[in-house]
Parts: sequence; C-alpha cells; structure tokens
Amino acid sequence: MKKVLIICCLVTALFSCSDKKGFLSDGVVINGSVKYPVDGGKVVLEKLDFQSAVRVDSVEMDGNTFSFQVSAAEQSFYRINIYDKQFVPFIIGLDDKNIEITADGNKAS
Repeated sequence: MKKVLIICCLVTALFSCSDKKGFLSDGVVINGSVKYPVDGGKVVLEKLDFQSAVRVDSVEMDGNTFSFQVSAAEQSFYRINIYDKQFVPFIIGLDDKNIEITADGNKAS
C-alpha cells in the first residue's frame, strides 16, 4: 500500500510541474479583420491535410472582424476561407497563443 501511495504522489508531482511543452492546452486565438466585408458573409476556419480542407468552424462577420479559438495538441496547417474568394493559409505552432490575420476580402487569391 505504501508503494502505491508513493507512486501516486510521484506521478501527481510530475504532472503538476510539467510545463505542457508541445501541447496547446489553452488553445490559440485567431483574430482577423477584412478590409471589404460583405454583409452576412461567413468566414470559415479549415484544417488542411494532405488531400483536403476540413471545416473546423465558421462565423459571420461582426463588422469587419472575426475571431476563432482552436484547441490543438500539435503543430498543424490551417487556412481562413473568406467568402470562398480569398484563402489565407497559416500554421499554428507549438508556442502560438494569438494569431492576427488581415485580408482584403474583395480579391480572389
């Protein structure tokens, strides 16, 4: 019984001292603005893999700004799809907390 208690205390101590390097446990906030917004236009966050883009989330424009929060455990490729006219690719890295994106919204990319 003593060994189990010691092991449990040791494991708890290890996890409480961990700096969580390599994990985006708090998530990443992606804030963006569009120079020429469209009324009721949607902005879509997509995760890119080798063969396709998978929709993660979408929001309607709030004036000319948008915001997403992503929880990820590894570095990944994403893109912002603005009205199916403009695509802004980016990488969420292991140390990223905030990403700022500015787009035209009026031009095809």
